Parts: sequence; C-alpha cells; structure tokens
Amino acid sequence: MRIRIAAATAAVALLAAGCGESCPTETPRLSQIANCTVRPGASVSYPIQLCPSCNQSGATCQVDIQGTTIQLDPTVEACTSSTGCPDNSCQNVPQLQCTFTAPMAEGTYTVFALDPVKGPQSRTLTVSATAPAPVSCSMVNV
Repeated sequence: MRIRIAAATAAVALLAAGCGESCPTETPRLSQIANCTVRPGASVSYPIQLCPSCNQSGATCQVDIQGTTIQLDPTVEACTSSTGCPDNSCQNVPQLQCTFTAPMAEGTYTVFALDPVKGPQSRTLTVSATAPAPVSCSMVNV
C-alpha cells in the first residue's frame, strides 16, 4: 500500500511540475527602433518594431539606464522550433513599447538594443525642456 501511495504522489508531483511552465526566452530580431525626444522626467514608451520568428511570442522589454546609456532588452518566449514554419513574421507585428522614466538631466542619451543577427543597434533619446509633450519619436530601420 505504501508503494502505491508513493508512486501516486510521485506521478502527481511530475504532472504538477509540467503545468504552468514558461518557455525559454530569447532575443528577437529587430525591424525598427526609434529616435525620440522627450521632456525631463517624462514617462516614455519607447517604440521598437520586432521581427520575431514564427515560434516566438509574449514579447516583453526590460530597460537599464546607466549614465548616458539606455539599454533596451526585448525578449520573447520561444516554445517550439522555428524550423519548418514560414518566416514572414515582420509583417503586421505590433510595436513593442519599452517603458521607463526619462532622465531629469537634459542632453542626448544613447539607446541600445541588440539584434541577434545584426548586433547592437543604437539610436538616440534627446531630453529637452522644450520638447513636445509627451513623446516625439521617429522610427528608423535596423
């Protein structure tokens, strides 16, 4: 009887471990990144146009501000292999918004995002007290 209970408990534990797990994450290809102008301390939704493969979904963006450098780190979940699926994924993909608060100091900041094929891509964030509110951005191809 103890053996059956132990086996049943182990089976339930294995099933529970498989539920709700997330897929591995990876960096998606980029299609466009913006140059933006904002006011000091403004809430910024910095746009990035992704070009994910057909197996990538659930895009998120982390932001790291260090001095005059702003690192955007978009990630997606990759749940299955992209082998054998059509790669027309750059079409009709909504922009990802990387959200952060603009620095208080006026000036030009370098914004980096990594494209796994083309390498680091850089654009600019201009912080100016005379900037239009709330944010003015123009997209640039990667």
